[in-house]
Amino acid sequence: MSVHGFLAMAFVASLGLTACSADSSGRLSDGFGGTGVSSDGTVQGGAPAATLNGTTPTDPAGTPGTPTLGGNGGTVIGTADDCGEAGDYIYLVNSSTGGTSNELLRFDPLTSTFSSIGRLNCPSSDNPFSMAVSRDGVAWVLYGDGNMFHASTTDASCSATPYNPGQGGFSQFGMGFVSDDPGSSSETLFVGSSAASALGTIDSQSYTVQRVGGLSGSPELTGTGNAELFGFFPGFDTGANPSVRWIDKRNGSELQIYPLDFSAANPGAGGGNPIGNIFGGGGGSFGSTAWAFAFWGGEFYVFYKDSFDNSTNVWKLNPMDGRTQLVVPDSGHYIVGAGVSTCAPVTLI
Repeated sequence: MSVHGFLAMAFVASLGLTACSADSSGRLSDGFGGTGVSSDGTVQGGAPAATLNGTTPTDPAGTPGTPTLGGNGGTVIGTADDCGEAGDYIYLVNSSTGGTSNELLRFDPLTSTFSSIGRLNCPSSDNPFSMAVSRDGVAWVLYGDGNMFHASTTDASCSATPYNPGQGGFSQFGMGFVSDDPGSSSETLFVGSSAASALGTIDSQSYTVQRVGGLSGSPELTGTGNAELFGFFPGFDTGANPSVRWIDKRNGSELQIYPLDFSAANPGAGGGNPIGNIFGGGGGSFGSTAWAFAFWGGEFYVFYKDSFDNSTNVWKLNPMDGRTQLVVPDSGHYIVGAGVSTCAPVTLI
């Protein structure tokens, strides 16, 4: 995702625009963080999830409803013997353009803190672009040159894979593992490519790409132990506000939209700043330079940097009421990839 900024600025240039710089424990009291969440940094302008085209969204099984997320009576999905501590953290990769070069990190959602695992020494002349983490705690790291590597989430050691870059136009993409069925230990790696305008899957044995359906924008993807797929869409390339979207993993259609408000970090970007207003006033959608995305414990975490930011800001979206909370401002990192195991809790009690 290290080239996302170039994509964003290319889109802005096509319009003839010029950029200008300018509860304490952390545990949730219910599956969605609907109560007991600190108000510090919370953006009150957030909106609840919106339906598409005025219709009731359908779940991947085709029945009317909303994403289950943490709404399963407090059950923690992912406590099977094969999980270990893979689901305890969100794993991140830091680009060489900020902080320690190509650093693999852990982010603890309960304390909102970062810790270093080590530096990636994958055999590529490019920088990391995106990342996903499998159920067994292996990081799948995509580099800007299209090559895919495996990295240990214990010591950051790296190894090559037989993945062949550019299959079906999927040259660069966001990605995330999704459980095949709720609570299942079987999972599939989904990829979303702006170059191919498509959602696809990568077979974990043959490393072949299979197109699933159309997909617009430049999303980063995340999956859950409840077998649901979500994407963070920065919006710079479609003229839309930044948003999280529930994606039908059968065909790539968008089932539900959760608007985001990043104006707490840069109030001018979504308020009085005319450039921000051109992009819908969502705050921070102009000049997107790096983003990553993960679901953990009933909430969405967006790691986002735009041209107004010194480094990545960490945001948390409550899907129950649509609140966007700034949990780590100016992290000191330049996060271009995030991965979370399908062992990660769907809700915390």
